[in-house]
Amino acid sequence: MGTRGVWPARLAFIVVLGLAGRSHAGKAPDVSALRAQLAAPDSGTAGAAAAALGTIRTPAALDALLDALALGLAPDVAAAALDAVARHGAERSLPVLVAYAHHRNPGVRAHAVQALGALTASPPAGQALLAALGDEEAEVRGTAGRLLAWRRDARAVPALLALFASGDEVAGPPLAALAGADEALKVAELAGKAPDPLVAHTLGRMALRKDLGPEATYVGIVRALGAIPGDDSLAELRAVAAAAGVPGAARKEAQALVEERAK
Repeated sequence: MGTRGVWPARLAFIVVLGLAGRSHAGKAPDVSALRAQLAAPDSGTAGAAAAALGTIRTPAALDALLDALALGLAPDVAAAALDAVARHGAERSLPVLVAYAHHRNPGVRAHAVQALGALTASPPAGQALLAALGDEEAEVRGTAGRLLAWRRDARAVPALLALFASGDEVAGPPLAALAGADEALKVAELAGKAPDPLVAHTLGRMALRKDLGPEATYVGIVRALGAIPGDDSLAELRAVAAAAGVPGAARKEAQALVEERAK
């Protein structure tokens, strides 16, 4: 978007935010005016209205957003409205969010998945995040993976392992955060099958965790790193060797492998 497109959108946001904050002299925020702005033909105005409704934590403001989404919005306005719904964090937004998680536009789907992540106490939202790991778009899978890792939802591990084995890079960070000792060894076994940089970075992240159980698990991860050629694995070995929180035997093993490669 050039500067000629940015300034009208910013101006629209300032105008509608002024409507939302009009509480001087005892006046309530003008949700009705913002609801009308959601249908504006200019996407900057409509998107700014959606953002403003996200700042008004009332049932009426959430209703305006959900009603507009149910009727249908342009993709960029829908994304802004979904972000605004997420700020409300209300369970009753679940049906609309789940529907938008299947939207034809992948960017809109990613915003819907992100909004589902705001429903932290909702089991159905967690199920929808798990389903989003099967999305055809990497952005959507990556968003779902990050949120599942944040929720510490170990149910995601089998799906993440399958994605990882296929070489899907978005599976690496959440798998590194969620895998237990057994899954960590399965990742190590994928060296030479999945892309080397992906395996190396994932094992490196795992080695820096403090909850993978016995020291032998960490040593096994380090040895698997040592068997991966290239600079990526070497960088991870150096990081492990320098990390104070890694068990001593694993750090010594990592340092020995670094020195061996220097010869």
